[in-house]
Amino acid sequence: MADDKMFYTETMAKIHADQGNLKEAEAIYRYLLEKEPDRQDLKDVLSGLTNSQDPNTPGDLSSLVGRWTRLAFEYNVMKVQDGREGR
Repeated sequence: MADDKMFYTETMAKIHADQGNLKEAEAIYRYLLEKEPDRQDLKDVLSGLTNSQDPNTPGDLSSLVGRWTRLAFEYNVMKVQDGREGR
């Protein structure tokens, strides 16, 4: 997706952000802001992304623990659905 700007959409940026690909998400949001510089919502999301990349930002550990907890829960749900519980 390096230079294929056809996929530079808000949805794709959110997907990257949710997956932890913050640099990709940031690049997409910056591109979108170049096209629509008055979009405050994009500015706000971008600001949140750049702050979350700073390791000194309070709450960074909290968001990682939350993400880890969600992934662990989803993993356990998948195990139960696959019938692999207890193996």
